[in-house]
Amino acid sequence: MDNHSETTEALTPMAEPSTANEGPGESNTSEPSEGEKAPRNSSNYAETIGKILRSLTAFGLMGFSSVLYLQQLRGKWVDKFIIGNTLDIEARNLLLLTLVLGAGFAMVLPGAFLLWKRSQAAVERIQRLARILSPLVVVGAIPAIFRWKPWTEEPIGLSVAILVVGFILEKTLRLSLEAFPENRWRGLAHRLIAIRDRFPRLTHYAPLLIVVAGSLFYAIFMSVMALRLHWRLETRAFDLGGYQSLFVNALSGHPFRCPANVMPTGDWSSLKGHAEISIYALLPLYALYPRAETLLVIQSSLLGLAAIAQRQGRSSDAERYQQRALVADPRDAGAQAAALGNNDSGCLLYTSPSPRDRTRSRMPSSA
Repeated sequence: MDNHSETTEALTPMAEPSTANEGPGESNTSEPSEGEKAPRNSSNYAETIGKILRSLTAFGLMGFSSVLYLQQLRGKWVDKFIIGNTLDIEARNLLLLTLVLGAGFAMVLPGAFLLWKRSQAAVERIQRLARILSPLVVVGAIPAIFRWKPWTEEPIGLSVAILVVGFILEKTLRLSLEAFPENRWRGLAHRLIAIRDRFPRLTHYAPLLIVVAGSLFYAIFMSVMALRLHWRLETRAFDLGGYQSLFVNALSGHPFRCPANVMPTGDWSSLKGHAEISIYALLPLYALYPRAETLLVIQSSLLGLAAIAQRQGRSSDAERYQQRALVADPRDAGAQAAALGNNDSGCLLYTSPSPRDRTRSRMPSSA
């Protein structure tokens, strides 16, 4: 008996850890060991550290790029630096110092905020802010790209620079727009709707006003640039001299006479080449200041005004065709073509250069 009791007491502690006899509704409430917790915590910690490092790096690049932009605005060293990496040692050291300080300052501010808050919410806010401001990483390259002089000998280099900057800008803009808070987009939409409802006439004419403003800007800007090139003797095209001769002779009573173009050079002789009848519609403007500069200004102005004429003539048609396309099934090319081609007031004509394009096109072909 003594041996039997000792054996029973020895086996009793061995049965306590077992969970084989627990019912289906019972759970094991024992806490996991520290070794089991470590992988999950270390993963979250590494993820948080990665977010912080990426955000601070983005802020550093933005600070670097912003200082580079400001440095290019204040100095004339950019052209020589682009052409031959030419910059004296003092200016180079100053440039490098300011770039490093700008990058460091841009990293210190969000870093100090993270040390102050010490929370996951602060990390998320800094990461979102870094994404929203990420397009600033390319501002440092903008002044250099828009300088024409250093790129005259390196058109391929300019093309590569524009390609790289455009690629980075596209990616950062996408990040910025995706990170922008959704409630802000909704708030902006509500404000725009409120403005539209409050000023219906303004919103009705707003597209036309924008087109007019853009047309005027184009006409003024291109006129100024054309005049600058002309005064620097860089308008060497043959056509400008030919049209100048046509206008001068028309103003002097010699219609369609252009000695530079056609031989013999009597009146009406230029009709053998081109019938430039429109010069008599522009002749009153040319008579105000009979110089080649007037022709350049007229050309730029007419090109700008063409946008207004196109917007006025096509807006109603575009809206009507858009509504028809929305009604049709977007997955059915035939329905789309029928909706766009069913026009009681006119006819749409689409052409295809080859049978292969006609088979791929979703529009009807005239072939």
